Amino acid sequence: MIKINYHGLCPVCGDVLSTEEICALKCFKKSKSIKTTESEKLKEFEEFFKKLNGSPLRKIQRIWAKRILEGNSESLLAPTGIGKTVFGLTISIYLSIKENRKCYLLFPTTTIIKNLKEKIDDFRK
Repeated sequence: MIKINYHGLCPVCGDVLSTEEICALKCFKKSKSIKTTESEKLKEFEEFFKKLNGSPLRKIQRIWAKRILEGNSESLLAPTGIGKTVFGLTISIYLSIKENRKCYLLFPTTTIIKNLKEKIDDFRK
């Protein structure tokens, strides 16, 4: 893996966020500011995610889910292949159905948007 340091982007301390920290979740585990979400709500989302995607949440996706289910606005920053796109799409659908909330998803390329449209079409089947 290519080692990258994101200066000033650590969501916990505002300092350097490294790819090692992202992968190992060290920085996220240190945070005392993340509130514990009701386990029932998180379990419901975990079941929804697994049903829709056929796989369970990854550890980092679970952390993102806790924050979002607490009502926080999130910007997801992680290496390619971690599951940001699938997570964003799934949590958007979940919040729309269960809580009548709206989500804005921003993507950097038209190719990703086309792939998302195909994924949404697959969800509808």
